[in-house]
Amino acid sequence: MKQIVLLATAASMMCSLNAKAYDSLFMYAYDKAGAENNYIELTTDDGDMYSATGNTFTNSATDLSGVQVVTADWSTVYCPDNWPEVKLNTVLDFDGAGGNGQGGWIWGWTLSESNYIYFQKSTKKFVISANSDNPIIIGEPGDEYTDLSLYAYDVTNEANINIPMSSKDGIIYTATGYAFPAGAIDGYKGIQVHNADWTEIYAPADETYPAIVKNEPITLVLGGTGEAWITDWCPEASDTFTFNKETGALTISGETSVTNIFDDNETSDPIYYNLQGIRVMNPSHGIYIKCQGSKTTKIRFTGK
Repeated sequence: MKQIVLLATAASMMCSLNAKAYDSLFMYAYDKAGAENNYIELTTDDGDMYSATGNTFTNSATDLSGVQVVTADWSTVYCPDNWPEVKLNTVLDFDGAGGNGQGGWIWGWTLSESNYIYFQKSTKKFVISANSDNPIIIGEPGDEYTDLSLYAYDVTNEANINIPMSSKDGIIYTATGYAFPAGAIDGYKGIQVHNADWTEIYAPADETYPAIVKNEPITLVLGGTGEAWITDWCPEASDTFTFNKETGALTISGETSVTNIFDDNETSDPIYYNLQGIRVMNPSHGIYIKCQGSKTTKIRFTGK
């Protein structure tokens, strides 16, 4: 009987070892407006890959500081250096010294339940993915390429749009789940792809002003100074933005049916902008951008 008891005890010990429970880590962020601490529990099955989804910040906060990963008692802190901005789909190194008052910062967006927070303890890499159905997982080949974003300027609302793009091979970058502000009747200009510090910019070739049509690629070149426009439709969350870094091809793809934000008829009244992107009601002498239907052209007025 004693032998049976010992065997049973050993089996129980083995089961306990195989089902080892690892202590959680916590993503910390300080809500500056609400003066509240945010702690989001990150769990793990292997003691290395920690994650969480289905969370939000208190008060839907959009201005947070001190973003870092900590143990429950703050005896170990994983923190970035130089207070970097935390953006969706952007991988950061959390290998700094850390401590209260330090860490990354979040501005202009809030955490949603569809986001996926991921931290790898062995590499000290941290990322918040926009979509939990397709999260960025460090350690899988190519998933660390998150250095490019798509930019556009909303002329009507005078607002910048920046969409982070990710890649599995450092060549093909994609993004989905992002919608441009609807009702921007003046369209969107200056559409280009850039890296984090804007030292690498892909835009249309000099003195070109292509109109982007859904499902049809345009070509961007490194260092180009031209401007791409969207003048007759609005990208939706279901659309996919794709950029080929080798060929420069940029495509916004989705359903072929497009909801126009103004008349696509080529006989509709044209809209004019100066070269600074400001709408001009009565153009006179000079060079302007003419938007009519799905066409965007550069024209010169010689009248007074």
